[in-house]
Amino acid sequence: MVVVNVPIGMGMVSGGVDMTYASAAISAVNVMVFVFVIFSAPLIRVTVCCFCNIMLISVSVVLLCLWWFWVGSGSVKGVVRFSVSVPPGLVRDFDGAWRSMGYVKAVHDAFRGFISEYKWAGEAGAEIGGTIVLLYYPDKPGLLNWIVEAQHRFEDVVISSMHIHLTKDKCLEIIAVRGKAERIKGLSLELMTKKGVKQLKFTPIAL
Repeated sequence: MVVVNVPIGMGMVSGGVDMTYASAAISAVNVMVFVFVIFSAPLIRVTVCCFCNIMLISVSVVLLCLWWFWVGSGSVKGVVRFSVSVPPGLVRDFDGAWRSMGYVKAVHDAFRGFISEYKWAGEAGAEIGGTIVLLYYPDKPGLLNWIVEAQHRFEDVVISSMHIHLTKDKCLEIIAVRGKAERIKGLSLELMTKKGVKQLKFTPIAL
């Protein structure tokens, strides 16, 4: 049997040295991690920003392609899509009007009506069409013959006319016209200023 004599306290000293080395190693690792985080944070931020910018550009390109395809397909069919800014109250009133009528082409007609009024009011040489509605008293001597003669004087713009008896003392003349706005204005003015004519209304239509 071999007996080994170990001095008292030798094992405890050896264990303490090992624990010191382990603590130093852990501290060194912590320092290295901290330094890495500090110095690599800007690089990480730059990388994230670059990735976000690339994604944003990619999404924008996709949306632009979809928009171009949508607008392009509409243009091929003869329709142009665009946006306008109008007061909210006007939008509500317009939506309520066309929805109650079930009339999906209300915007088209509104545009045409505006163009017709513009040509009628602003362009003397514009080609327009429409109707002249004339309310008059037939008991005025010679008025009916004068109305017929006026239509003959403007036969270049008068297409047809209709005579309607409204009441015993009131008649309605509906005259369909087409031609230069200046000539149609001349006919309307001549009819309007005649004594016995109660009311005249011209409804223009864009050609």
